[in-house]
Amino acid sequence: MEEELLKTIIIQGNSITNLLESNRESANLRFAYFGGISLASTALGAFLAYCVGHLSHKRHLKPESAKSFIKLLSKFEEQCLEYWSKTHDPKESLIEEAKIKAGHKQLRLYAEYGNFGLKASKKKHLEKLISKLFDEATGGDFESKKRQASRTRIQKIAMITTSIAPILIEKSFE
Repeated sequence: MEEELLKTIIIQGNSITNLLESNRESANLRFAYFGGISLASTALGAFLAYCVGHLSHKRHLKPESAKSFIKLLSKFEEQCLEYWSKTHDPKESLIEEAKIKAGHKQLRLYAEYGNFGLKASKKKHLEKLISKLFDEATGGDFESKKRQASRTRIQKIAMITTSIAPILIEKSFE
């Protein structure tokens, strides 16, 4: 009887050991499973947060870029109107001519590489108008010592500038 009791105790001890071992393995599997899911969900959340932030930042850049371009256009227009509103002055004209050329280059590059969110056709139209604006601003007696004030040229420059602004104004208020 003692022998049977001893066998029963040994069997129960082995069962308890096996039960503890299976609990340990189960805990390890649960830890690996839930740890893996937790890690994957954290990575997915970080990726989604990056995407949303990136997209909203890009959406925010378009109106800001358009507003900056409109300010640059306004400054360029002011320089051109100032230049063509008076006759040639040897001291001032050289500086004003350089400002007009540099301002046009800024406008042209900004129109070409700026992120306005415009369709290709509108962007091409914008580039054409900027080229037309430059032709008008530097046409006629530009850089000539006999240059006189030109009301016609002032009006043409203002009209071209006025036709450029609406293309970008809609983007600056998005």
